Amino acid sequence: MAGASEALEDAQDRGTTLWPRRFTQAGIERNTPWVVALVLGACDLVMWALGWLVADLLLPGVVIVPALVLALVSIAVQFVAGALLGVYRHRYIVGSVGELRTVALASAISAIAAALGSLAFAGDRFFGGVLLAWLAALVLMIGARQALRMAFDRERAPRDAQDVVIVGAGILGASLIDHLLSDKHSKYRPVALVDDDLAKRAMVVRGVPVRGRTMDLARVLDETGADGAIVAISEADSDLFSRLADQVDTSARWVRTVPTFSEMLTRDSIGRLVDLDVEDLVGRPITPPDTSAAREVIAGRRVLVTGAGGSIGSELCRQIKKLEPASLVMLDRDESALHALSMSLQGSALLDQPEYVLADIRDREALDAVFTEHRPEVVFHAAALKHLPMLERFPAEGWKTNVHGSRNVIDAAEQHGVERFVNVSTDKAARPTSILGASKRVAEGLTTDAADRTGRRYVSVRFGNVIGSRGSAIPAFGQQIRNGGPVTVTHKDVTRYFMTIPEACQLVLFALSVGRSGETLVLEMGEPVKIVDIARRMISLAGVSCEIVFTGLRPGEKLAEELFTPDENTVLTRSGRVWHVRNEPIAEGALPAPAAPETAIDAFYTQVLAENDLHQVVEGSPVVPPDADAGTTARAPEPAPAPAPAPGPAAVQVAAPETPATARTPQIAAATSADGPQEMTK
Repeated sequence: MAGASEALEDAQDRGTTLWPRRFTQAGIERNTPWVVALVLGACDLVMWALGWLVADLLLPGVVIVPALVLALVSIAVQFVAGALLGVYRHRYIVGSVGELRTVALASAISAIAAALGSLAFAGDRFFGGVLLAWLAALVLMIGARQALRMAFDRERAPRDAQDVVIVGAGILGASLIDHLLSDKHSKYRPVALVDDDLAKRAMVVRGVPVRGRTMDLARVLDETGADGAIVAISEADSDLFSRLADQVDTSARWVRTVPTFSEMLTRDSIGRLVDLDVEDLVGRPITPPDTSAAREVIAGRRVLVTGAGGSIGSELCRQIKKLEPASLVMLDRDESALHALSMSLQGSALLDQPEYVLADIRDREALDAVFTEHRPEVVFHAAALKHLPMLERFPAEGWKTNVHGSRNVIDAAEQHGVERFVNVSTDKAARPTSILGASKRVAEGLTTDAADRTGRRYVSVRFGNVIGSRGSAIPAFGQQIRNGGPVTVTHKDVTRYFMTIPEACQLVLFALSVGRSGETLVLEMGEPVKIVDIARRMISLAGVSCEIVFTGLRPGEKLAEELFTPDENTVLTRSGRVWHVRNEPIAEGALPAPAAPETAIDAFYTQVLAENDLHQVVEGSPVVPPDADAGTTARAPEPAPAPAPAPGPAAVQVAAPETPATARTPQIAAATSADGPQEMTK
């Protein structure tokens, strides 16, 4: 009855006559308990009277004086029983299954009372009349409530709303339809359902029919003229989202989803929708590795994280906090980033706690002081410069931070007895064609060299582009779409591996627990995804028309990233979804000075990478990991010519550099590819 009261209120708000305005003016409120009891009680009493009238018409001679007494008894008992069972006390939504069940029970009690009265005063002559009157009254009461429910639903239905197709005819889909059709403020009006369950192909939910399977979404959208689709399937996989988004890529329609049930607990209602996360569209399930073993390593130990204010570093700190370390030191050279991290962790940003350290990894003395004071036992090195085009323009900065900064952190860890060390790297370090990739590859080699020198568990972690990280392409696409376009993509054939930030951080923690001394761990990330496909899907999700412009590859970029280098193909083992490889160590004594001339740095890159057989970038084919258990080895395929990049159609074609070999890294020919800067660490 609470639903009925709300419907009456909504109806009056719209100026309807379901509740006369003069009653309100007279102080008779439509949602007070006594009004509800009076209205529904009177309705049921009238239905009982009509039921006895029907009995009289079908059984002539029944309605005599004793029968009139029995009718009054049944009417009185109906009201009392209904009141006791809550039918007239706001307990049920009008027309709901619960209310109809209770009405049937109350009417049955009333009929039994009338039958007992007939047996006491007139024998069994009126049993037939009592039974017929009860059935007629019950049908009339149910019919009256359904009519009232239909009137309420009609008055509460959204008027100025977008027509939508609901994907999923299960419990969640039915609940969503019920909510949308019962909220006058809803922005969406369901007009059709699609579901892959053939048993539901003839189903109708609140007047909304199932009109096909998920593969028929485009057809159903066209037939109904709906503006978009809402996915109402609990824990739907990424493959479904990809198939749905692909069906609306060529139109201005959109695809959205309802939150999970756990998310609903923190939201206002089931009706709140969210746009599909792009991580739902990258073509693989997000299943982070198990990090329970990391708790055994971290719990009760002193931990230090460099680059703690970055996308990866800050999420890593949040996850480490949950593992109950003895202390967690968060180091960064960006005070604003530390301020934001403190707010996210503690809800305040006083920055007066000793665990927040402002320092630059280029400063060896500052690092030594930090390690001396805090004596970390576990170190996660996530600080780095990571914007590929910037490092191509300013290679000396990449040398000072990514190479010598990493060397400083590794040296401090070694000198102060750090037991475990994890260097956060990037898939651009595999067969590097850029300053970013080359500098991170050298950092991996330095980590391996320290592991060999100390015998401690110093490892590197290599992963792909991180969804949502600062400076990555996907947030940039979102901003460009919000600005009305155009959306810029370097090349129509560019592909990338993708990870979510939590997934990347959990891989780092997993590496801490399973990585062996000197190894580099690489997550098996499924198939690479075309960047232009993600851009198109994001445009379709936004429900706008937006131009895509191909800008051309920049120096140092690749069409497709690789996960392994030729020197890593003889030792390739696997733990679940994580590959273990071992690359060649690079002795820190061979490094030119931080302020060395660019010619000396270029010569070092050329020598070191050539020694590791990384100079044949253009001619070499990607190393494909085998589908085998741990301990399997893989061999790189024979070199094969790489196809030249085609510019592809573009709304506005911007010429690419004449040759990617103009990248700053000498002797590292820039194989065609890439998609803009990606934040891999800080």
